[in-house]
Amino acid sequence: MRAILTNLPYAAVVGATIWWCLDHRPITFMDSHRFSIGVSIVAILLGAGYAGLQIRYGRLQWPWWPGRTARQSVPVKIFFCLLLCTTVIAVFNYYKFDKRMLTQVNDYMDDVYYYTNSKYFTELGHFDLYPALLIADSEGSKRMRDVKRFRDLRNDVIVNRRVGLSADRIQEVKGHFSTARWKEFKHDVEYFSRRYHDWPYLMIDRGYNPPITWTYIGGTLSRYTPIEDLKRITMIDFALIVLTVLVIGRAFGSAVMMFSLMWFCFTFSGRWPILGQALLRFDWVAALTMSVCMMKLNKPGWAGGLLTYSMLSRVFPVLYFFPWFIFGLRDTWKARGIQPRDLAFVKGSLWVFCILTGGTLIQFGPGPFVESYESLKLHAQTYSSHRVGLGSVLAYQGETSEEEFDRHGGTDGKRTRVNNLKPVTYTIGWVSIGLLSVYIWRTKRPLHDLIFLATVPLFCVTVAQTNYYNLRFLLVIAHVSDLSKWRNRVGLTLLFLVETLSQSVMSTGAPRYVVTLCISFGLLIYFVTYCSFLVFEFFRDRKTSGEHAQVSSAASTTAA
Repeated sequence: MRAILTNLPYAAVVGATIWWCLDHRPITFMDSHRFSIGVSIVAILLGAGYAGLQIRYGRLQWPWWPGRTARQSVPVKIFFCLLLCTTVIAVFNYYKFDKRMLTQVNDYMDDVYYYTNSKYFTELGHFDLYPALLIADSEGSKRMRDVKRFRDLRNDVIVNRRVGLSADRIQEVKGHFSTARWKEFKHDVEYFSRRYHDWPYLMIDRGYNPPITWTYIGGTLSRYTPIEDLKRITMIDFALIVLTVLVIGRAFGSAVMMFSLMWFCFTFSGRWPILGQALLRFDWVAALTMSVCMMKLNKPGWAGGLLTYSMLSRVFPVLYFFPWFIFGLRDTWKARGIQPRDLAFVKGSLWVFCILTGGTLIQFGPGPFVESYESLKLHAQTYSSHRVGLGSVLAYQGETSEEEFDRHGGTDGKRTRVNNLKPVTYTIGWVSIGLLSVYIWRTKRPLHDLIFLATVPLFCVTVAQTNYYNLRFLLVIAHVSDLSKWRNRVGLTLLFLVETLSQSVMSTGAPRYVVTLCISFGLLIYFVTYCSFLVFEFFRDRKTSGEHAQVSSAASTTAA
């Protein structure tokens, strides 16, 4: 009874927070960004408080589990209460305090690409979605009549709508469809055209570009889901992230779980598409994050399988194999044999690779693999205002407005400059891989605490869409799990400050290019600072080891 009364104030605070969020009126998209500024600042303060508690008490766990008496001091309970309340507010703010976002699809742009193109991939391939949309609409409600041009995805050139509606093009596109499939396609296009209106913008975007192995999974879902039930499969992402957060809690503890969820809800990278509004746009980050959790839980087979799934879903996670490879090579060298843990990792990886690539080959044949490669290669050479990476930093010419951006050549000029800088960024990326390999070989840190280092060369060699930097899940986990280290305290603070800066710039109405540029510069500062800590620790540890060796040698000589 006494325990219940003691904990009643904490329960009351959490309950009041949840009630306030449920009773809060829906807010605008921009207000949600402004709200995120306050959440990120509170997160920095909570990170500082958690660091102090970790230094004093060691690793902390949820203090209200039944029978738990250790470390249940009042400061720990107050901290967890504040952390939980802030996380709840962050979740509600992510959805703009609008419960309808969990029950409705409010943004159809991403679904036009990923649902439609995966469902009709056999007929459309990677390149024919836009002319097919125009043709289907011209035979139906004609709601796309204001679309005057579209992007030819075969060569990334903007062309007149007449090109897509020419007799030869109509015959070519419709020739891939059976009568029944074309009727179904027109039905789906009509469904989207009644709900989505910014077709001129959509038609010049770069469209559908996932690997063919993703199409095998996403296409299976879309083919067996009528478009009227679209919301059901968009919520798969929601379930995956919920599962990911729970697995983080299982592997790293409740505090790391809540910090990770809080970060996901206020990061600029997670704001489009909103979780639960698109088809399997978060599957890769869920798999990548859970792979690291499986490493921590000593389940290498699961770790290998999940990391391979992430790679086959979005390709670039292949870079996260390099820390594992160096780590395993070091263990093999020292033990003079391959370790069971590494064999289990490889087996899990091969199982997933064979299942997904084999299923894709059986369904589509080898041709789409080549087409997918060409599509991804072309996409890698493009540029948009949503890109983050070292290339964006080096290509910066002082633009702070749309007018200055256009004066320096706009998107085309920026794309040329970024591509011209690739020899520099690739060299820096390979050098970083070499130096990090040396560090991984020499350090005694566990693999789950090293895998996120692959983000450094990824930042150097790619200029990825900002939503792919949801992978910073891994960085947050690595830092929060041990805030007794200065490198993690500073690293976590810098990560949160990047969000404070980007959300602040966004709230001023600045162009999207300026916002993502703030993220690129912020991450550059973060990586340079964190790697500086690694260099310092590397030489400090070597010096300490040398001193210990001298002391041991002197002791042996004295004994002799």
